[in-house]
Amino acid sequence: MYGSHSFARRHTRTTPPSVAEIGIGVDAETLEAIKNVVDYSSSWGTIDDLNRKYESTVFSVNDRFVTAYPVPIPPPVFNKVTTYYPDFFVIMSVEQAEVLDKVDVMDDRIDDDQVRKRFG
Repeated sequence: MYGSHSFARRHTRTTPPSVAEIGIGVDAETLEAIKNVVDYSSSWGTIDDLNRKYESTVFSVNDRFVTAYPVPIPPPVFNKVTTYYPDFFVIMSVEQAEVLDKVDVMDDRIDDDQVRKRFG
């Protein structure tokens, strides 16, 4: 026997943590919005249409940018015979400051470059 049974009892979880518990900035409302980016109960067009929809949807939550994509990958085309609903969503979350700071640095470099070109 390896160690105490009490350790296993204290650290066994019967349900997975909620998205809010993970600490990636996604609350229940945002998760619901992610699930509703595409209405899978009606015609959503081609996989390209679906990709564009997810690529253009960015949530701003708790000072983070959040994007998502369905898993498994949807079928190439929706038709009346196709029944698809994602089993999971891959959720990406990044601090807004991390992104915006990099944009500010790029803006500064562009400004510096323009000044050098203009005034030698």
